[in-house]
Amino acid sequence: MRNSVNVILLLFIVFSGCSEAKVYHISPNGNDANDGSEERPWKSLSKLNELSAGDTAILHGRFNEAIDLEVSGTKDAPISIIGANAVINGSSVDRDGFVIRPNVSHVVI
Repeated sequence: MRNSVNVILLLFIVFSGCSEAKVYHISPNGNDANDGSEERPWKSLSKLNELSAGDTAILHGRFNEAIDLEVSGTKDAPISIIGANAVINGSSVDRDGFVIRPNVSHVVI
């Protein structure tokens, strides 16, 4: 009986530390105070830096801003960035529009 209690306790500790991958939406018509859901998307590409391993961001619309991506996924849980008819247009940005920092890894675009 004691062994089964120890196993259950160990499983609880392991799985309580695991976060569930989430899907977020970003749209120029959104608001960064929103929750990032499809109904209440974020506005800025800078919100990509709030993603965690396994998360997905879906971009909607036309963005005219720069982003330095500074977050990484993992081998088993990459971060995914998907464009749903999205355009990142840096015409009024005076530097590279989408920069992936050298220490960033396991990101699928």
